[in-house]
Amino acid sequence: MGLFVVGLDLDAEELSKAPRGIYDEEIEADLTSFRGRGDADVVICQATLEHVRDGEGALRGIASCVKPGGMVAIFSPSRNAVFARLNRVLPEGMKRRLLFAIYPEKGMGHDGFPAFYDKCLPSDVETIAKRNDLELVERRLFWKSSYFYFFVPAFLAWRIWLGVSALFLRKDAAETYAYVFRRKQ
Repeated sequence: MGLFVVGLDLDAEELSKAPRGIYDEEIEADLTSFRGRGDADVVICQATLEHVRDGEGALRGIASCVKPGGMVAIFSPSRNAVFARLNRVLPEGMKRRLLFAIYPEKGMGHDGFPAFYDKCLPSDVETIAKRNDLELVERRLFWKSSYFYFFVPAFLAWRIWLGVSALFLRKDAAETYAYVFRRKQ
C-alpha cells in the first residue's frame, strides 16, 4: 500500500510484541514528552490516552507528529465512565484480579495496564487539540461498554447512572469517544 508505519511505545518490549515487520520504524519514547517530525499523513492513537499520566503532553506529542493537512484519529475511554471511575479507585492488584476473573480472555491480550485518565474527557481532548492546531473533523461519542453485561443488577444501575449523568455532563458522560482531527495548514 506504500505506507511507512511507525510504532511508538514507552516500552521496547511492548513494541516487540507486534507482528514481525509490521513497523518500518520503532520509537521507544514517552509520548507525553515526545516531539515528532511533523511529517506524518495520519496518526492513530487507540486506547492509549487513559494510560498516560500527562494527557495534555500526550496530545501535544501526537499533534507534533502530523504534518499540516494530516489527520489524527483518537479513540479513548472517558474519565467519567463508570468503569474508569472504578479503575481509578481500586488498588491495581484487585482490579486486575476482578477484570481477569470476570473476563478471562482479557488476561491473554493487552488489557490490565495501569490507567490514569488524565485529560480523558471529550471536552478536554477538544480543547487541547485546538491549542495544538488540530481542527475537529468528526466526533463520535459512545454510550455503552461491555463491562457490566455479566451481572444484570450492575448493568441496570450503570444504565441509570449513565442516563442521569448525561443530563448534567452532556458529552463528557460518554463511556468512550472517537475523534478525527486535521492539522491546520
